[in-house]
Amino acid sequence: METRWMTIALTCFFAGLSNVPGAGAPAAGGENSAGLEPREEALGEVHPFFGGVGGVYFLADPGELVVEVLKRDRNETGEETDLRAVLFGPDREVLGEAVIPDDGKEAGEGVGPVQRVRLSTEVERRGVYGLNVTVAHDRFGEKVDWTFQTNARRYLIETSRGWRGRVQEEPIVLRSESRAADIWFRPREDRAFEVEVTDLPEAASQVRVYDGEGSLVEAIDAVEGKAVTTISGQGNRNAVPWRLHMETARARVHVGGVTRWEEGDAYPNLCYWTFEEEAWFPFLPNRWLLTPYGWSEYGKPGEAQKQVFSVHNNAPEPRTVALELEFPEERWPVRLSTNQVTLESQESREVVLAYEVPEEAPARVHLRGTPVDDTGFSTFATLKVTPGAAPAREPLPLPLELKPYRHENEQFGYSPDFPTDWELYFDRDNRPATRTGEGVKTLEAGEWRLTPISETARTRFDSFESVDRSLSKISYDANGGVYLLAGSEDHSLLLYSGKPGRPFEAYDLGRDGLLDIEQFSGHNTAEAPPIVVRSYGSRASEGWGAVRTLELIPVRKHEDGGLHIDEPVVLSERALGVGQHAGVPSAVVSRGSRVHVIWQEATATDEDVPGAPAYVVTYDREKGALLGEPVRVAHGPPANNVHNRPSITIDSKGYLHAIAGTHNNQFRYARTLEPNTAHQGWTDEERIPGSAQSYIGLVCDSDDTLHLVSRRYRRHWDHDHTHAMLVYQRKESGDSWTEPRPLIIPPFAAYGIYYHRLTIDRKSRLFLSYSYFPSYWFYRNDYIGGRRDRGESPVGIFRRTMMSEDGGETWRFVMSCDLEA
Repeated sequence: METRWMTIALTCFFAGLSNVPGAGAPAAGGENSAGLEPREEALGEVHPFFGGVGGVYFLADPGELVVEVLKRDRNETGEETDLRAVLFGPDREVLGEAVIPDDGKEAGEGVGPVQRVRLSTEVERRGVYGLNVTVAHDRFGEKVDWTFQTNARRYLIETSRGWRGRVQEEPIVLRSESRAADIWFRPREDRAFEVEVTDLPEAASQVRVYDGEGSLVEAIDAVEGKAVTTISGQGNRNAVPWRLHMETARARVHVGGVTRWEEGDAYPNLCYWTFEEEAWFPFLPNRWLLTPYGWSEYGKPGEAQKQVFSVHNNAPEPRTVALELEFPEERWPVRLSTNQVTLESQESREVVLAYEVPEEAPARVHLRGTPVDDTGFSTFATLKVTPGAAPAREPLPLPLELKPYRHENEQFGYSPDFPTDWELYFDRDNRPATRTGEGVKTLEAGEWRLTPISETARTRFDSFESVDRSLSKISYDANGGVYLLAGSEDHSLLLYSGKPGRPFEAYDLGRDGLLDIEQFSGHNTAEAPPIVVRSYGSRASEGWGAVRTLELIPVRKHEDGGLHIDEPVVLSERALGVGQHAGVPSAVVSRGSRVHVIWQEATATDEDVPGAPAYVVTYDREKGALLGEPVRVAHGPPANNVHNRPSITIDSKGYLHAIAGTHNNQFRYARTLEPNTAHQGWTDEERIPGSAQSYIGLVCDSDDTLHLVSRRYRRHWDHDHTHAMLVYQRKESGDSWTEPRPLIIPPFAAYGIYYHRLTIDRKSRLFLSYSYFPSYWFYRNDYIGGRRDRGESPVGIFRRTMMSEDGGETWRFVMSCDLEA
């Protein structure tokens, strides 16, 4: 290996030790009374302590790279705050990992002693290395202070906290009152930006802003610990970086375009800064220059294969990127499709590495990318090819334990050969299909063939604002018709194709809203067009919910083959809504002319209820009417929580099975006493074994066994850290629910989500599609599709699919050859 993790050392230094002056008792305001000195002259200075989590990127040259991470606990709560540091290479190979444990002090004992850990690696070629920093029980970095020292001359700090569920901002929080500090940053390019420095000590009198040429832009007086100004859009912004100088490194800093963003910013949601001018390097315009960072392939010895990499220009202007191959070991047959690409701003382009699988041992090749400019930036991605079959073709060892930067491809060589934007659905002939931005791709005769959205439909799209094509469900009728949903800011659309291959036409459903449609869940295929349900309006917010109107939209076929949209039927005025966020639960299921719909409702905030009540109602197509009033079948705690999305399915005998959605609680289950109706009684609701569960994925197989996949929080068995697993359960006909069985263990503690979808084919094989993302935006931001742009969820990135052919006993990854009807 050309990059080797060399050493890890962890030491706790207490006040009085000569090499860590002032690391003990805090001064006023909870800060140390003196700074920390480097342990070695070869390392740079110890920077001021700061808050927030995230990490550091280093533009490293050949030689040893050393990074020391220092941490002290604030001990303001009683939770254990272990800091986890992961050092990784340009191709995201993990080079070292260590934990700095909690200092063991009780809440209220004050700032604890400084602990430090050293990570190092031997760098043999220039590239961007990284340090990932997370803290247990502290995804926002509020309970610890940390800093680092390194021998790398160029580095950038990325402050990226955990997910908050609101517009992202990343304040720079400094916590070393006894020393001055400079923050070097890239200014907003052509517009005014605000500078807001708060939480300054009373003695602080001024904050100064300097441009990239060292000229003073403004001296901002501090009043009552606060210094605020707006820097005009005038002047030269070409010289980078700018500098914010503070007399004391105790402050909370916001800079427009750096820690807060608005529409038009060049680098939204990317907070990069440094303590030293010399450390700055042009990482922002080169973010995601080459992806995937690393990729692993398997194959028959001598077989000709290809691997696609993407070259991306993140700069605001066109650029040319030079490309070349480098061989860390012996040269082997690899050809690069081009030696340079010229890209417009935000343009990506694919390049191809064609190669022959080596005969015996694994072989590697680096793809180097170097912008043709005078910045000196250069980095690389890596392709590793191993002769033989990939471990991904074997049954998976469960639970599948993901590691930081080591997911399905790195561990098992999983390289899907089919579209992975969304989950798989299966038509009446059991042909698999999946949604794409262009329409639906269906596997036929070994090829994924596109059923496109027609030009007429696209013209209709263009007449609406912000059409959302991310509604992933595919619905089929008994005659081969295919249905999709789409929505805009003011309209809902139903897309219809008479058969696979025929372009989709668009039908206007009227007002905007959250949409859902019946999908196959085991024993339902609508003879008529599937029913659509829509929730709209947000008249009052109660808890995590919003009170919405829920309506059913009947759809009929014309004799000419087109569709007719009937008047909506209102089901509830207090629904929590419908949607396809995670789990994609079934809100609608049908048998013959009868259609059954489930939803959960908001309640008054002062009403004592065991959770959000789940209701089911039956609509008869032939009669054009509801068969009764909605029936309450179960409660899903907590009340008034929009995450509580219920699910309904039907078995071979026609009995309805309903699960009330919960958010981090036990699911509740009930079944009808009579088939194919919601109005002849239900069993008492029962608790499904487990705890802290959310996001129902529910199907029913040919033996009438119910299969359930959900997210569940649990304490890790090795560490006292809560993490979000993906778990599987089932209920055989006439039997009880099984205990949750972990399927996937995440690489990080705290919040996590899988955006999972459980579907079933006509042979009762289970298909689980998922796309894991952790709380930490440092990790999400590292992938070009994973960054958040104004709150959108990265549900399609890293989507992987596993299948079970034996009723959930064993699981393995899916390839196209598994899907032939």
